[in-house]
Amino acid sequence: MTKAALRDAMRQRRAQVDAAARAAASEAVTIALLARPELAAAAEVACFLSLPQEIDTSAFVAACHRLGKRVCVPAWSPARGDYFFARLVPETALVPGPLGVSEPAAAAPVPPETIDFAVVPGLAFDRRGGRLGHGGGHFDRLLAACGPVCCKVGIGYAWQVVAGDLPQTGQDVRVDLVVTDGEVVVVGR
Repeated sequence: MTKAALRDAMRQRRAQVDAAARAAASEAVTIALLARPELAAAAEVACFLSLPQEIDTSAFVAACHRLGKRVCVPAWSPARGDYFFARLVPETALVPGPLGVSEPAAAAPVPPETIDFAVVPGLAFDRRGGRLGHGGGHFDRLLAACGPVCCKVGIGYAWQVVAGDLPQTGQDVRVDLVVTDGEVVVVGR
């Protein structure tokens, strides 16, 4: 299956997830993320702010703040025409970004090489760390800029982990872990 066809199929399936199932899956993913030793060792955590049909990351972000982690999220740079990581503290005002994703209204940049644990979305994942995003390459570029110590974590629903390998290009960045509501796939580093 081509990337485009797989993206369409996964978007359609994700659109069918009801609010109760999303809430249950989000809670399971949050619990699994918080139990990871890689997170316990991390000082700087990057996480996306979820769209309505994605696993909800708000409880995870709030827990990271309670644990004393520094948190950053993607924010749009009109000058660069791409995303960068920006500091997120609990009182940060959020505004909708150009792709509809919430981001800090006043974005203070965070050097990506300081990030220890990065949580990213995906439409599909494979058991070798392959990740299929939305097609813009934004998260691949963000992850590529992170240092070698950064643990890259994809999250999603259990059915988003596909059999076989996802189609990948040289620009695609693999994740080290895939955390779903049904399992944690440890890929390795």
